[in-house]
Amino acid sequence: MSLASSAKHGWGYWGWRGGDSYLSCIRLRHAEDFDKVTARFPELVKRFYGDDSSVKYAIELTPVRNYRMDGGVSSMRMVWILLTLGGAILFIVTLNYVLISISSMARRAKSIGVHKCNGAGGNTIFGMFILETGIILLVSLACMALLLVYLRESVEDLLDVSLAGIFGWENIWVSLCVVTFLFVVGGMLPGYIFSRIPVTQVFRRYTEGKKGWKRPLLFVQFCGVAFIFGLLGVVLSQSYYVTTMDRGFDPMRVVVGQTDFGNSENARSTLANLPYVESAASGSNIFLDGLSGEVLTNAAGHDVSLRWMQADKDYIPFLGLKMKEGRNMAKDGEVVVNEKFLEIMNMEEDPIGRQVGKRDNVMGTIVGVLKDFPTSNPAYEPIQPLFITYAPNFNGTVLLKLKEPFEENLRNLNKDVREIFPQNDLVFKSYPGLISQQERSVTNFRNAAVLAAITILFITLMGLIGYINDEMQRRSKEIAIRKVNGADAASVLSLLARDVLWTSIPAVIIGTVGAWYIGNIWREQFCDTSSFPVIYYILIALGVLGIIVGCVVLRSWRIANENPVNSIKSE
Repeated sequence: MSLASSAKHGWGYWGWRGGDSYLSCIRLRHAEDFDKVTARFPELVKRFYGDDSSVKYAIELTPVRNYRMDGGVSSMRMVWILLTLGGAILFIVTLNYVLISISSMARRAKSIGVHKCNGAGGNTIFGMFILETGIILLVSLACMALLLVYLRESVEDLLDVSLAGIFGWENIWVSLCVVTFLFVVGGMLPGYIFSRIPVTQVFRRYTEGKKGWKRPLLFVQFCGVAFIFGLLGVVLSQSYYVTTMDRGFDPMRVVVGQTDFGNSENARSTLANLPYVESAASGSNIFLDGLSGEVLTNAAGHDVSLRWMQADKDYIPFLGLKMKEGRNMAKDGEVVVNEKFLEIMNMEEDPIGRQVGKRDNVMGTIVGVLKDFPTSNPAYEPIQPLFITYAPNFNGTVLLKLKEPFEENLRNLNKDVREIFPQNDLVFKSYPGLISQQERSVTNFRNAAVLAAITILFITLMGLIGYINDEMQRRSKEIAIRKVNGADAASVLSLLARDVLWTSIPAVIIGTVGAWYIGNIWREQFCDTSSFPVIYYILIALGVLGIIVGCVVLRSWRIANENPVNSIKSE
């Protein structure tokens, strides 16, 4: 709305000496005037507010196109972290396809030799693998499309954007770049290697290990698994801490609505007497996204920015807010504050009975002190200084506590409210639901990390199994000879596991260190973090190594216990 409309109808509280912040929009005549306009702000503030060293007023201008990043809705930190996750998955998927292709070389070498005997050149073989990769990609894209259609609601809820927005013309280039990268790397590397297989492979067994290719590919995948699982541990710990922290009040079975009644006391009585309503209260705000700012003068005569709201006498007991000393408000002119307020205002000693206000404008007398609790999003905002003034009317933010069954009673309430108060655009929403929606940024990132961890683990295990199968086929005669010379199954299994561990241990260490670094960057956005000591990273690294070794043992168990004659007699 315009400032003129707000002033005309009495909406809001405007002025240089009222409140502590406003969010407004302006349109520049010319975009290039941005720097000229912002350069005049200090002079403008000084002209209207004067020189007051006790408080700082400023104007900050942010272009709308940058508001999502600069305005706190998101941040480049999260963008880079999500790019890291997406890049890790893309890179590991591609390298896994290359690894599986190269691991199948021993089995496919003879068929490549046959093609060459029939006149196929290196370019023909290279084209065969490019075509094979293209077909696999097309099938994968078809499966992806089916999954997106089937899971459309879940995907859109997770990403907070529609599928049409994701694959619109302005964004489709991202998907095309991903597909192109998969096609070029996943097709060119195997195609190049297979095209170099000599024609003599028709006449002899191909036994080259190609470890120069396979070991680095495995190394990168093990790195990715350790990184994702280490980061997942941090994300799960922090998200659990954020979503289960004590908010200092009880929102269960509470619903919230915004309106102003013509006869507030009649409205209070009507709503409170509904058969499924347990109790009612009202105030100017709820403790969710922050409160109105107000400037008061402290005991030293300095102006201080504080949080302020109004509430009726039922608001504090309704939410179960805990009183440290004094009593609840009962009439106009009485004020309840929190502990942080007393600290900021230098009123820790004997606060009951002291007056609060700005300069000579007294707003009320302190009658009670609340224990500190978060008045905004506790994940990102620390405890704020708060004072609550008395409001006699049942207006503004209306709170009702419903009986069970909660969801059914909420539907009945909104149906009845439309009939009882047709002139009010009043819709009640679940307070716990609003809190869950507030926590979506944390829970969505947690869900993305879980999906990334599952995806990368599954992909890496596929590549590891392909590598082990290739190694068992390549070394089957060696293992048989070792068993003939007295080696038991345990020594064979340890031989194969040790071979993989030389690659996995340094990879897991690097991946875990990367998870520690990125995890700390992600946690910097929170005002309070959960404890995640180094021992947890070590346990996660050992768990990843355990999964790798377990996979090697399971896949090698059959050949380690097989009769060596079966391998030797085919020689």
